[in-house]
Amino acid sequence: MQEKIAVLQPVDTINPYSRIIRESMQASGYEVISLADYMDIHDVADIPVVLNWYEEVNWTFPKAFARFLKRYCEIRKMILSGARLVVFIHNVEPHVCPSAMCYRVFLYLRRLLCANAEYVVVLCDETKALLKKQLGAKGYCDIEGKIVKILHPSYKGYYENSALNIREKLGIRRDSFVFASLGAIGRYKNIELTIQIARQFEQMDLDVVFLVAGGCKDANYLASLQKECPSNVVFSAEFVPDDEILSYMDAADCMLYPLDIQSSLNSGSCMLAASYGKNIVCPLIGTVKELPQDDVFSYEYRPGDNDSHSQALMSACLRAFEEWNNDKNGFYYHGQSIESYVDRCCSFESTTRALGRVLANNRGNTVASKDKDLSENG
Repeated sequence: MQEKIAVLQPVDTINPYSRIIRESMQASGYEVISLADYMDIHDVADIPVVLNWYEEVNWTFPKAFARFLKRYCEIRKMILSGARLVVFIHNVEPHVCPSAMCYRVFLYLRRLLCANAEYVVVLCDETKALLKKQLGAKGYCDIEGKIVKILHPSYKGYYENSALNIREKLGIRRDSFVFASLGAIGRYKNIELTIQIARQFEQMDLDVVFLVAGGCKDANYLASLQKECPSNVVFSAEFVPDDEILSYMDAADCMLYPLDIQSSLNSGSCMLAASYGKNIVCPLIGTVKELPQDDVFSYEYRPGDNDSHSQALMSACLRAFEEWNNDKNGFYYHGQSIESYVDRCCSFESTTRALGRVLANNRGNTVASKDKDLSENG
């Protein structure tokens, strides 16, 4: 058994990001245990505890307050026991945040975790401005020396290709240009806007198909989306197995993610596309700002303004399609350039080295210095 112990929450390997972080910790020589197992250990003062999405409580009734209270007590126990908290910041706020109370609870827990963390890990520079806003000037000043940057890791090598021909399976012509949105369908992904843009492309009589593939837990929401789809939208409303993800991506010329910037700061979907050299249309969120800017079809819009978002999205989609139509080699080069950057700066090895230094750093050690970038990204 490995001598060193570290905690990872969530420790499951279903989430691909958690799986990569877990394997990086193991590659650094740690036995990775769950938070539940950690709570049963008496001597925990020198054990690093890596927390992801931990400030995001499922705020649905009737058990919302009980969930918050349990989370709060767990955090307090870790603080009092002298745990070495390593807190990862992923989102602006929870993707599902139905009330002002939900946001206040989230913000309270984020501030509590950051104030008591040994390290606060950011995946992009944009996070620093966010924390200044959420923690306030004094709160940010107090934690600034704890901040380390570790870029979102590449997903390359984590998926196998089933060699399934998705265009043939779904009846999409080989010569059509395909925008694809892949992954679990949630409201923050703004599939409604994808449908609006598809309708405009249909009215322009352009040979463009919009593929939406992924499971959806909200049957009513899914039904409302499917009801509005024009003929150039292909909906595959079912969970996409890991061994089919690359096949779906191969069917696309460009991945399309019109994310809600009210909650989105980083995007695993965008990093998945970047890891395998796919072109991307998406808002200019933190993850995207870390990629080569000349190679992403990014756009900006006013938060909460659907008209602004729709116009910016349509402009970005047209730009991608027209470049493909006029210069296919140049169009596909963008994806290859992004892939090369991700291979160089976001590899498993660089993630492991950066995270290993954070985990090995004893309290008070200054190896991970103020606002230091540990991603080795040049």
